[in-house]
Amino acid sequence: MAFFFKIVDIDTGKKLGPGEHGEVCVKGPTCFKSYLGMPEATTTAFDEEGFFKTGKCWFRNACYFLYLTA
Repeated sequence: MAFFFKIVDIDTGKKLGPGEHGEVCVKGPTCFKSYLGMPEATTTAFDEEGFFKTGKCWFRNACYFLYLTA
């Protein structure tokens, strides 16, 4: 099963390119979709495309290798 990720600017949510540091967000069939009975937490934890905001800072290189930075 595949999953998807994107790295975004923590303040704006804008997608970042190779070598730019930002928050990694993930989405896929094995990722949870919401917090049970906690709609406010769900709204905070997921973006408008359904990606989960991990709170971890990463960057990726041009080959899509991910590196944890904080």
